[in-house]
Amino acid sequence: MDERWPVRTVDGHEFELLAFVPDRPRAALLFGCALGVDASYYAPFGESLKARGVLVALCDLRGNGTSNLQASRAVDFGYREIVEVDLPAAFEVFAERTPDVPRYLGGHSLGGQLVLLHVATKRPDIEGVVLVACAIPYFRSWKGRRRLFVRLASILFPIVGSVLGYVPGKQFGFGGEREARTLMRDWSHNAATARYEPIGSHVDYEDALVGLVVEFVTVNVAGDSMGPPNAVELMFEKLPSAIGTRIEAQLSERGPGAHFRWARDPSAVSAAIDGWLSERERGSRAARSSVP
Repeated sequence: MDERWPVRTVDGHEFELLAFVPDRPRAALLFGCALGVDASYYAPFGESLKARGVLVALCDLRGNGTSNLQASRAVDFGYREIVEVDLPAAFEVFAERTPDVPRYLGGHSLGGQLVLLHVATKRPDIEGVVLVACAIPYFRSWKGRRRLFVRLASILFPIVGSVLGYVPGKQFGFGGEREARTLMRDWSHNAATARYEPIGSHVDYEDALVGLVVEFVTVNVAGDSMGPPNAVELMFEKLPSAIGTRIEAQLSERGPGAHFRWARDPSAVSAAIDGWLSERERGSRAARSSVP
């Protein structure tokens, strides 16, 4: 990355945005990472969009990467802290560093979902939302063994979290080394019901999503077993007032793990995002030229 932008929240959480900065950015994207994935993993993606003139600031989720916290019995957090505390603080720093370019918010997988919740409630000054491999993990959206895994995980994770004080994600092949127990309770509730109702929050996120007016693009990755079409479609159903575009990106090599591998093989995803941004730029120029 070119720069590290420090962020400190009102509750003392500290982390950094990893920024990839072109000489003359045409747009800026604050991008939230997936569950258990460090921001540094997305470096090829950041470099790829930087080469296309897009500034990218990668944002770790609480407890991962540059975060000064690690989930434990003594350190707990959930969706509420990320959406209502971390993302507003990150966006404030991002906006200060990008005053003269169109700003976008986005994210990968869970990072994209949490960014959407932030946008739906805080309504930051942005031009649109960019989602990659982002699908609601509702168990009925899957089939076969994947459906069974998601349903069992939604039952098991809260139990494990209560016993250990955290969920050892690596041992389950899901998430990072340690995931906070409340975070996994929030995920489990979403996986069981398809509803966003973060523990400890007084915000009606379901209602906020229904009323959200925004343009967004969701880039699906071909071969992504963790983002089936039905799960992606649920995101569109929750955003009836938004204008969404679907694009499918084909990685340069086929193989397992497309849900994460795209970040290391980002050309197709970056091209899809670049194309969507270019269309919006053309539309903005046309709108300005039509004003008498």
